[in-house]
Amino acid sequence: MTNLPDNGSYTRADGSGTLLAQAEWYTELMYRNTGDDSSPGRFDIGIPTPGELELPKPHALVAFECGRNKRAAALLHDIDAIAEHEGPQPGDITKLAREICHKQLPYGYALEFFDKGRCAEAEYLIERLRARRGSDRLRVVVVVCVPGKGPMLSFLPASWDERIRLRFREEVERIKGLTCTGNTLIGPRPLGIGAVPVNRVTREDFLSSCSVDARDLIKAIEEQFGHQLKFIFGGNTMTVNRRPSGTLLRITKAINCLSDLDSAVSNELAALLHIPTRDSRFDIEGTPAFREAVIAAVARALGK
Repeated sequence: MTNLPDNGSYTRADGSGTLLAQAEWYTELMYRNTGDDSSPGRFDIGIPTPGELELPKPHALVAFECGRNKRAAALLHDIDAIAEHEGPQPGDITKLAREICHKQLPYGYALEFFDKGRCAEAEYLIERLRARRGSDRLRVVVVVCVPGKGPMLSFLPASWDERIRLRFREEVERIKGLTCTGNTLIGPRPLGIGAVPVNRVTREDFLSSCSVDARDLIKAIEEQFGHQLKFIFGGNTMTVNRRPSGTLLRITKAINCLSDLDSAVSNELAALLHIPTRDSRFDIEGTPAFREAVIAAVARALGK
């Protein structure tokens, strides 16, 4: 707030005022959390529309929600409820999506942070959001932190993800270069984060449910190497393997990344993309340059 004009306040002509960024901004739609009565929900932060600052109750230009280790089902509960519905539970993303749809909120941002062994919840959240056809004015950042590894970042929808990674490439790489700290995760490691999937699916099923960028990359590898490699498709991940054995790389569709890379693939890919090797993981980019770099890295690992 200290970086905003007048310490974040605006004084109207009549002497009254309002904040330029306000915590606990009330929604226009009604929600029911507990009890029988419905009431407005609240956003963590709201920024008023500049042209309405003179009004006693300006509309929000943008609203923000932030959560940590929340269940995906709770974040998305009743997200498509009609405007007249007075009983939806006030999930973070539910409130943003419904205000955008029914009350013309220009923009809504949610930051959902996972660092307590809920990688599976993060994957499920990402899958649900990717499958949903909603407004691109709803923008969600999912951050997964596993102790000893770098943060895994997902920006949704895909069109916003592309703009963010192009415009803020250095900043994104700097974040990815950090190392998460904390206690060792409790319980089994969830599928999709370095685990071998036991639920096999067909190639067509996997390609139809992963991102366009991942699909194009898989097809490019298949076209280049054909029967020289073995492709195994699971519900959450697929692996590209040497014949007769040995993993070259894994693609996790929920967080749209390459992981568990063969050391030769990892080193070559880092050199070609001019980014440091870190935890043998790279976010999948939809550019020809990225696909060509992966092809070249696999070729190097195969001794070609």
